[in-house]
Amino acid sequence: MLRYLCTVMLLLLSLLGCKSKKVKADQLPAETITFGSGGGFTGQVQEYVLLENGQLFHRARIGGELKELEMVKKREAKACFEKARFIPWREIGEGEPDNIYYYIVYKTSEKAQKHTWGKQIGRTVAPIDSLYRMLGACLPNEKQ
Repeated sequence: MLRYLCTVMLLLLSLLGCKSKKVKADQLPAETITFGSGGGFTGQVQEYVLLENGQLFHRARIGGELKELEMVKKREAKACFEKARFIPWREIGEGEPDNIYYYIVYKTSEKAQKHTWGKQIGRTVAPIDSLYRMLGACLPNEKQ
């Protein structure tokens, strides 16, 4: 009986150890994907920060507080990060914003790569457009 109890305890401890640790909005890791849109008549900005563990944060205005949203499936978050890692950011450049603009910032411990474009989704290069659509599909109101 004692052997069974020890085995169960070890199994539970190992499962708990595998779970991704949540971080607070003020302690974000070095690698993040920040994306959003802004501009227009009001200048309103909607910004999201995705972490590879699936945590998603939202900021409703520039300088506003980051609030945690519903978790994204870890495999979806990982797919977004894999795509971001292989985008030729330097070749694509920073882009050109317009009155209404969209942006993605892929940040690592070494550097931050940013691309901004104007007016409509689809008016930028294919890898950026594809990543932005993947990220948008992770938002709680976009899930079906």
